[in-house]
Amino acid sequence: MKALAYEKQSAYNLSYTEVILYRYFQQKGHCMSERTKRTIEELNIIDDFLFLEMINYGEEGKEFCRLLLSTILGRPIGEVKITAQKVMTPGSTTQHGVRLDVCIEEIACENGNTDGYVSESKNTCENRDTRENRNTINAEVTNHIQDIYDVEMENRKSTEIKKSLPKRSRYYHSMIDRNALHTGADYKELKNVYVILIMTEDPFDRNLMWYTAKTQIVEDVTIPYEDGATTIYLYTRGAMEKDKKELAELLHYIEDSKEDNVSNPTIAKVHRFTEQVKKDKEVGTGYMKTIEYENFIREEGFELGEKHGEKRGIELGEKRGIMQGYIQACQKIKLSREETLQNIIEEYQLTDASAKEILNKYWK
Repeated sequence: MKALAYEKQSAYNLSYTEVILYRYFQQKGHCMSERTKRTIEELNIIDDFLFLEMINYGEEGKEFCRLLLSTILGRPIGEVKITAQKVMTPGSTTQHGVRLDVCIEEIACENGNTDGYVSESKNTCENRDTRENRNTINAEVTNHIQDIYDVEMENRKSTEIKKSLPKRSRYYHSMIDRNALHTGADYKELKNVYVILIMTEDPFDRNLMWYTAKTQIVEDVTIPYEDGATTIYLYTRGAMEKDKKELAELLHYIEDSKEDNVSNPTIAKVHRFTEQVKKDKEVGTGYMKTIEYENFIREEGFELGEKHGEKRGIELGEKRGIMQGYIQACQKIKLSREETLQNIIEEYQLTDASAKEILNKYWK
């Protein structure tokens, strides 16, 4: 990872590159002030920075994604194509785009084999066992994307975040579908799309480890209605299901990625990889640079807010002025209302209601 270099300048003069870098590095799981107190060794997989570094770590990152999906779905995962921080652009600059943590496309052979390996030859597909024994002749087949998975780590705790989950996942599905179907293609060519959110807060307060959301016919749920869209919410602290013990252990490790929580061979492999990434000097340098940059953004918002507060000449006005400057800085770097709301809740220790009132007043 290239080190982020910049000169201290007004938050209102951020370059396009700086905006993109900030949005890439911004931690959804922790407020900025909290993050400065944590070393990279203290990060867990649930933290965006570490998760994104792991999936971006070459072939080891691919293998990690396969292990993650295989444990979640309870079946082997073959060759995958990984796109970290995939940006789904809308049709207009005035519309809301989305940035997926990781988009995983599972590749299958024409014969339906999902344990296939795509060789360097464009149209060759072979079984993993066959790959180890090159004496076997491989048939020429066509490879295609079978399923698409969007995996999101969600470490924020907020009533507003929970309320928005169904519509958020709906929008993710729509944006993925919009970018998956080529002009003139038939609707039957749409791939199955799974949006998987791994959460440290119970999304529906039923203490379940696994929640599945699918479209159905309300009047008669026995009528098949397979539109290919599935949303899976995984709660890291939910009640363990009998047939999902390995998944429960992995979710626990994702939230608290310590050696003490290594309880099976799969997690042991993931833990070795986690430690490898944490000890990578380039990853550590990148982490320190993101902290430095985030502190810069917060300080700029504070300074801008102080000017507003001074004009009011009272303590309350200064405090609100600081928050106003903070909100303006968030807008300047293109954070959404939802992201800004969560940031001011955590940064200033406000209730959801108070934060919404302030956001509504100063969001322009």
